[in-house]
Amino acid sequence: MIATRQQTVDVFLSFSAAESALAGRVADQLRAHGLVVFDEDRLEERAHIEDAMWDAVAECRAVVAIVSRDAPTSRMTFEIGAALAWRKPVFAIASDWSLTRVNPLLAQASVYSPDRIDDVARAVRSIRDLSARDRRVLAGACRATAGSVDQLIADPVLLDSLEARYQARTGQFVPAERLLSELLRMRKQGLLKTSGRDRKAPGRPADEP
Repeated sequence: MIATRQQTVDVFLSFSAAESALAGRVADQLRAHGLVVFDEDRLEERAHIEDAMWDAVAECRAVVAIVSRDAPTSRMTFEIGAALAWRKPVFAIASDWSLTRVNPLLAQASVYSPDRIDDVARAVRSIRDLSARDRRVLAGACRATAGSVDQLIADPVLLDSLEARYQARTGQFVPAERLLSELLRMRKQGLLKTSGRDRKAPGRPADEP
């Protein structure tokens, strides 16, 4: 069946409670550039916030982390670590560049000062989705590899097979995590045929509680 079309997340914003005010300004500025920013405060069902966060990290184009002297917090470290596991670009907003070198998770982040949010937005917008043709190839490779996207999430062997099959069909190497993230975006946008089994949160293995 074809999934219902839903809006996909472009940016996952990671920040500490102490930086909530700045985070709000950053989110507003990113949205002014047409980007969809995950905002847990806007969720209609607060009981599902953890799954929604997993979804957002899995499907987003990039993570923007606001770094201050009390950050990254343990929660931010978890969020950034998850983003790196998905091979997401990480952009750090910091008034003091040296703060990003305290935590090794931020060692490869692109660092911007708070007055350069427009540059961050342009950098995120430059991250392209796959072409329509490559998406069709990816959808076909997914169907040939597994019965559902969630099976790919749960089985690293199947995910490796998807990567190899996509490369064989296109001649392009795209990391398996990027392909899976693209499939999640396609599914949410209603562009991917899914089975009834494709209903679990995409950010974690399908057999987790």
